[in-house]
Amino acid sequence: MLADWSTYVTTSFQLAIVFPDPSSGVVGAAIKFLGIYAITQIPLAIAEGFLTVIVYNLVISNNLWKE
Repeated sequence: MLADWSTYVTTSFQLAIVFPDPSSGVVGAAIKFLGIYAITQIPLAIAEGFLTVIVYNLVISNNLWKE
């Protein structure tokens, strides 16, 4: 989950540098891009984190790693 979020933050800042806002500059563009990513990507990252925990617990409880 944290890896996903760091990817989205980095991407937002990269986009802000390439496409700065005419009135508020790079900072304003970064805030806009972060807001756009937050709406879609934060819930997805949380869902991926929960899914990882569920699958991990399923694998451990069924001893699927035993030889």
